[in-house]
Amino acid sequence: MSSDSSATFRADSGEPPAKRQKTFAYEPDIVFLQAFDDNGVFNTVAHVPGVRYREICNTRGSDPCYAITKCVDGVEIKEVKLMYHESFVKFYAHWINEPNAEAAFEICLPKNISWPLFACDVLRFWQDESLHDDLHDSMVDCIIERMRFRKQQNWSPVLLINALYSSVEATEEESQNGTCSTQETQLSNLLAVLYLHHRKTELVGQNRIYMGESRVLDLKHDIKTIAMSLLIEAAAGEDFSKLPQDPLAIDFDDHCRYHTHGDDKICHKQKQS
Repeated sequence: MSSDSSATFRADSGEPPAKRQKTFAYEPDIVFLQAFDDNGVFNTVAHVPGVRYREICNTRGSDPCYAITKCVDGVEIKEVKLMYHESFVKFYAHWINEPNAEAAFEICLPKNISWPLFACDVLRFWQDESLHDDLHDSMVDCIIERMRFRKQQNWSPVLLINALYSSVEATEEESQNGTCSTQETQLSNLLAVLYLHHRKTELVGQNRIYMGESRVLDLKHDIKTIAMSLLIEAAAGEDFSKLPQDPLAIDFDDHCRYHTHGDDKICHKQKQS
């Protein structure tokens, strides 16, 4: 079967609902993504081209781990079990097919969860599964742009920052139970710069250093430490114009500060331009 082949799974085919998606183009193999439901059962909720899946998953050390591999009508079908709710798995699948976090966000955001909390949970998912840096960077850009948009609609910057901080904190509290936290993300750096521009008063005064006691308390320490380091560096050089831009400013254009791709890799924005 050629790489530009397509197939349609019929309603009477006996395949799970996610396998009966509309006709689509794929490579010689396809990956079905399974989510973990509240009853402890894995259900197939999405499918993606195998080639694209291998490009973006497990980029930090290991090869994809498939639960089942089988062949149907000449097409190799693999299944991947993910210990996450279907909203995260569907987000992931949407992003694999179209690497645009905002588009995936609009479609997959659950009705019973705030967008900042869902964003933080997606980043924890990214970290836990060692996924491609582009997913992290696209998601952080989505967070920044959503906050900027709301500020332009006259939302209070402090309320926006509080909502993001509370969401990161809630994610970290959950991580104390053994799941992965957001420590490898750039959320602490983003919050530090936001505090620097909009909540300076909270950066002064005496604070205990809680390192090692609780990741939630470490988060507070990290934000203050990063922000104060930026201030000290600017003061030492007597040039406060070099402080990081306000991420909520209309003319903000320093997204790569909060990316993980590094100087030796191309930003996801350039890949799509």
